[in-house]
Amino acid sequence: KGLIPAMFISILTADLYCYMRKRDFGKISLPDTVPASLSDVFASIVPGAVLMVIYIALYAIMNKAGTTLPKLIYNAISPSLTAADSVGFTIIITLMVHIFWFFGIHDAALSGVLAPIRDGNLSINAAAHAAGQALPSIFTTPFWVYFVVIGGCGSVLALTALLCFSKSKQLKTIGRLGIVPAFFNISEPVIFGLPLMLNPVFFVPFLLTSVINGTAAYLTMQVGLIGKSFAMLSWQMPSVIGAFFSTMDWKAPLLILVLIVVDGLVNFPFFKIYEKNLVKLECGEEDI
Repeated sequence: KGLIPAMFISILTADLYCYMRKRDFGKISLPDTVPASLSDVFASIVPGAVLMVIYIALYAIMNKAGTTLPKLIYNAISPSLTAADSVGFTIIITLMVHIFWFFGIHDAALSGVLAPIRDGNLSINAAAHAAGQALPSIFTTPFWVYFVVIGGCGSVLALTALLCFSKSKQLKTIGRLGIVPAFFNISEPVIFGLPLMLNPVFFVPFLLTSVINGTAAYLTMQVGLIGKSFAMLSWQMPSVIGAFFSTMDWKAPLLILVLIVVDGLVNFPFFKIYEKNLVKLECGEEDI
């Protein structure tokens, strides 16, 4: 629970320190013969002391009030975190990430917003699991990595399997090159190679597959059919394996397999449309 408050405090500390240093607040003047590196050390003494006094005073005030600064900050932002841990938020943020991706904006651009929410919820679940308590959160980092974007953004694992059996030489080559990375949640070879980005044929399945995955996983966890996640392995861990070890629920990998099949069914008609056009081009026929 102290992760997000710690981020706020770190940002505040850095900003206050830079503010005081830029204005030479409390700077101790030394002769020109003193090396610059040593002068910088002395210039940092007063800003550092001010920061320590501020935080000591805050601790004393909070302690007197029977609370802590992290707890106060967390209580202030907890309503927004609670709202973020919902099936509605899961659908909205999944659509937003994939719309950005479709137009060439990597999901890392949204990590500054998503990472604190996902990691914060994960740390809460990890603490609850260690204490033998019920896990309160669903929308965590492993939930996103292993259950929502199966094969990477766009949930391309099922699509790469279809590509491997395509009648089109180009699609078959892309599928064979992309299936191993997709197995380890790396979707860029297919997103840029097929391409999925800026490809109107795949716009609907590119958005829909991950939304279906996230919605199905969230609801099954919400009703208790699948255990919630409390541990994060590497994001390159295959979803089938990561789903089990992040939840320690044997039903989680089964859900992943079902979702891969569903993703394949969603992609299939769009894949066949795209394949038909490419086969005609490869045979020297005019594209329709």
